[in-house]
Amino acid sequence: MPKGMKERIAFQQRKNQSSSQVPLGSLEDRVAFAKYKAVGDDTFVVDPIRRFDADAYPDHFQPFDIEVSWGNWIYVACPDATTKCSKCQRFPYHQGCVILSIDGKCEAPSQTPDKPRASMAVFFGHENIYNLAVEIEEERHTVQVAELKACIAALVKAIDLFQDEKKGRCEMDQTWPLHTLVIKSHSNYIVQGISEWLPKWKANGFKNCKGKPVANDSLWRLVDLWIRHLEVNAQVLFWLVPREKNIIAESMSAWVLTQPVSR
Repeated sequence: MPKGMKERIAFQQRKNQSSSQVPLGSLEDRVAFAKYKAVGDDTFVVDPIRRFDADAYPDHFQPFDIEVSWGNWIYVACPDATTKCSKCQRFPYHQGCVILSIDGKCEAPSQTPDKPRASMAVFFGHENIYNLAVEIEEERHTVQVAELKACIAALVKAIDLFQDEKKGRCEMDQTWPLHTLVIKSHSNYIVQGISEWLPKWKANGFKNCKGKPVANDSLWRLVDLWIRHLEVNAQVLFWLVPREKNIIAESMSAWVLTQPVSR
């Protein structure tokens, strides 16, 4: 395994197939942390490093090998695997470690005679009941707002997973106990924003380097809130991919904008 792979991904395999839960340990035990010093202050804001490092996989993995589609879910392939299954041609995957994809889209003013529309999509897997593709019902539409809304929707959907599992309504035989969520996006604004900018903004009272309020700060605060809520039970990582590697979520959000206006 490449150096640091276990620390970065912190996979936790299920030890007992008959058990519905396994001890996850403290967040500090599962995630590497970084400290960001507030400007003009001696205090520190400590946040986990939330970047999924696909480059840490061995050379025999192709980018598409990292995602293992099985049933209605997409799992993270085990980086220790050396060969694929001779029957399904997939690498072994980690139970309880799922990948979901997001996209937010906004029409350019030139694309519509009326005010631009926006949409968001969340993709958990083929025919998955948690998939989402809807129009964003707001007056102010920008690509950044749409992407943030999609991220928030994904986090809320993930929380629904935990709630449904506790109530016995979630059929995820290969997934529970869920311990790691990898959120895939081709938006640098989202992935870099969460993994690098957000801790610094928090340390500076959600002010940017010029001392001005961060754009879309209310949405960024919600992103931070829901991530921290999820991190009570699971690790949350964000994976930046090229646009062509996020085609399903992008197609879902694009499809919404081809439909008649809902309002």
